[in-house]
Amino acid sequence: ELPDGDALQQARYELVSGRWPSRYDEAAVLLDSQGGIDRACMQALGLTSQEASAGISHTDLLRLSFRVMVPTGEYVKNVDGTWGYIGNDDAVLSAAVKASLPLKIVGVLRPAGNVGQAGVGGALYMADLTRWVINSVQESAIVKEQMSSPAHDVLTGQPFDPTAHETEPEAQRQALHDYFVSLRVSEQAALARELTGWEVEESAAQDTLLHMLDAMTDQQAAELYQEKIESLVSPSSLEYNLRSFGVLDSQRLTGVRLYAATFSARGELESLLARYPQRVIYSDSASSVLAAGAAVMDSTDRTVAALRPLVCVLGALAAALSAALPLASRRRETAVLRCLGLSGNGARSILGTESLILGLLGGAAGALLVLVLLRFTGGKQCPAWGTGGDFLLDFSNFTC
Repeated sequence: ELPDGDALQQARYELVSGRWPSRYDEAAVLLDSQGGIDRACMQALGLTSQEASAGISHTDLLRLSFRVMVPTGEYVKNVDGTWGYIGNDDAVLSAAVKASLPLKIVGVLRPAGNVGQAGVGGALYMADLTRWVINSVQESAIVKEQMSSPAHDVLTGQPFDPTAHETEPEAQRQALHDYFVSLRVSEQAALARELTGWEVEESAAQDTLLHMLDAMTDQQAAELYQEKIESLVSPSSLEYNLRSFGVLDSQRLTGVRLYAATFSARGELESLLARYPQRVIYSDSASSVLAAGAAVMDSTDRTVAALRPLVCVLGALAAALSAALPLASRRRETAVLRCLGLSGNGARSILGTESLILGLLGGAAGALLVLVLLRFTGGKQCPAWGTGGDFLLDFSNFTC
């Protein structure tokens, strides 16, 4: 998914051919960092092995188009009022695909010189497409019908039963007990006759069924449970059906992608994340999310931290060399000055002053170099490393 906003998009990618996607039904092909696209990605874009082997031009990529079929498009209404899955019927599925939303490739992009974006390529779609899919699913007939009848499975017409599919013997016995009691008197008598083979009076049917349940082994109770309980209710659940239909809550936070333009900004993000656990209460699974984000930044900080002592050493070495140069040639210059008539003390005084001045100038130059390099590695963009980069916090597996 392309990040929202022109600034973020153009900071991460550059346009190679065509134009930038601007609508929910437009997309772009992403080249790798070398400006190419590998065979696996070509095949994922629907190209044949022969086309992938022969290579493909940017013009060919701009001719590609696809269809967006939402999960609810794989279900049709049956004559009995239930809904059926068409994924196993090639002819019906093909017709449904042809009637779905067309998605056109309008541009070819590549990473904007960022080492962290050196992927193998792929396809980029607009965030508007995500919102369109969510809304299309929620407004579909099958989802509306399922939401309006949360107690019944629209695929089978059977009721959902929260006690179905229990595996513990006690839970199965309790479900059978509740089932026996819920039956009408005539139904209890019929079930008692079915299980015992005897004629049972309606007034004594319920007691007969409950006594039989008490006398059953766990295996016998499990078999009766499977026959009488599981066969009468849907094998699915409301939550499972909605997931199968692709229902998502657009208001539920599932992830946050943080973009850092500089290394100093990454440091600020790390500080914010470090304080986050102190300000909110979250489940244990959230710690791995925060740890993952912090680890990315911590790795970069260690790199910068390892370079800073080296920069300091280089600056100090420059200052020391500047001060040591006149000392290395002292003997020769002293001899020349004495030949010109200066005394030994006068020559040493001149050389000492010269050493002091050069040492101060060299030290100042070295200190300035250190400050510039430290500022460059700590708060500026470094062409060799790219920008501060980004990382994703995945909130899909826990609840705040």
